[in-house]
Amino acid sequence: FTFVRNPWDRLVSAFHFLKGGGFNSKDKIWFETHIGKNISFEEFVLTKLNKPEVLDWYHFRPQHTFISDNKNVSLVDFIGKLENLDTDFGRIAEKLGVHLNVSKSNESLRSSYKFYYSEKSRLVVSEIYKKDIELFNYTFD
Repeated sequence: FTFVRNPWDRLVSAFHFLKGGGFNSKDKIWFETHIGKNISFEEFVLTKLNKPEVLDWYHFRPQHTFISDNKNVSLVDFIGKLENLDTDFGRIAEKLGVHLNVSKSNESLRSSYKFYYSEKSRLVVSEIYKKDIELFNYTFD
């Protein structure tokens, strides 16, 4: 099984996470080298996101690439959504016959992802992450 996240929300989160230093010095150096410290989210989406070195970085790779083989066959039999974490994780725990609680950690205090997008940047993301959006049935709203 795996969990996926709304691509627009995931992108805002990943951008701010990396801009703040990421997991480690490797993330920090990569971000400063390939994106830049003083870039806005809008500028990032419109000028950097479509570059191969950015889309190949695991924080920005389309989610379907993590769970599909080279013939686009899914390697998992259940895809949960972060937006439904409690319910979807409950289904997994029930299937496994275990009683586990899951909680979110490392949540940011930023505004809704919707406030970070112009119409143009929203459309750029919908094109770049088109397959994720279709496969996982996401919409911007």
